[in-house]
Amino acid sequence: MSSLFLTKYRPQKLDDIVGNKEVIDYLKISAKKGEISNLIFFGETGNGKTISAECLIKEITNDYFILHAYEDRNQNSVKKNISSFSKKKTDDKKIILIDEIDSLIDTTQSVISTYMEQDDIKFIFTCNRLDNLIESIQNKSIIYNFSKIKNDEIYIYLETLCKKENIIYDKDGLEALVFSANGDLRIAVNNLNITYYGYTQITNTNVFKICNIPELSLLQILVDTLLNKNLEKVI
Repeated sequence: MSSLFLTKYRPQKLDDIVGNKEVIDYLKISAKKGEISNLIFFGETGNGKTISAECLIKEITNDYFILHAYEDRNQNSVKKNISSFSKKKTDDKKIILIDEIDSLIDTTQSVISTYMEQDDIKFIFTCNRLDNLIESIQNKSIIYNFSKIKNDEIYIYLETLCKKENIIYDKDGLEALVFSANGDLRIAVNNLNITYYGYTQITNTNVFKICNIPELSLLQILVDTLLNKNLEKVI
């Protein structure tokens, strides 16, 4: 089996990012200048927060540290990692990415906030819920909202992948993948991957078999039935 599409086509630069064009355009300006403020990227999963942060960082510096907060929530460990990196001697810019910072408790976030006072280091945070971040971190950061990726953007991206991989597909099949993703590009690409490995062709029927959800035509029949008949009789 060839590599997973999410890995094979993982964005390497900001130009590769799908969706949230206005936000990405702002980040490109920062990357071109080679300067950033402390940043917070928030929004639902699958909207490109983490990969956008990684691409931004790599376009600015080679000196960075990434902490996945959901993997390491121990306060002492977080403090040790940040302290060690902050003391590093370098002529390059230093940036720390803390992914899913909203999974850390307030006291740990407070420790992180103190390091934000240093002039020689910048932070980028990603989170699903902004209200789970303490005020001191928010007040020291520029905040960007990553919204759900538009259906037409997901469709175009999936079609591009199919063409690159020589996958047989039809319009209904790609629309089914878009429907299954609900704005989450990772889910869309994963579902494309497993449908291709399971059936080789991307059709409406194959997608909904793999995803274990009713076909759109059946859902439309159900909706029409509910609209045209007494609900109690339908139940």
